[in-house]
Amino acid sequence: MKKQTKVCECCGAKMVEYHHSLSRRLVNSLAKFWRNAGSRAVLLKDTNLSFSERTNFQKLRYWGLVGKVWGPGAWRITQSGELFLCDLAAARERVVTFRGERIRYEGKLIKFKDVTGYQYDRREDYARVADPIKGKGKQLSMI
Repeated sequence: MKKQTKVCECCGAKMVEYHHSLSRRLVNSLAKFWRNAGSRAVLLKDTNLSFSERTNFQKLRYWGLVGKVWGPGAWRITQSGELFLCDLAAARERVVTFRGERIRYEGKLIKFKDVTGYQYDRREDYARVADPIKGKGKQLSMI
């Protein structure tokens, strides 16, 4: 038997909570956006996100990973989003929304690596594992 959907007596709108998961597809679109724009604000149409990625991108705001900036379609990654991409911050697995606004989080805390299976290396990570060039201070030829 189907649940009866509640309807607002004043305006007739559906009274429905929607459950969203922080999926691999959403997180990959966040990473793809980051590779295109970094921390700059850009229009989604100016990125190489697919149609599906662009239409679902706004869901990332429910976790505070992106924010709308100016005009229709202009977004940027938040500081929380940057930390999440670097695996320095976690987000809840799911969020519940009502009429486009987050009302609560659900599930355990997860990191970028948990969702995607990989992580971005930061400048400090590269520096820590880099081997110094052996030589007498001369520029080595790359050819």
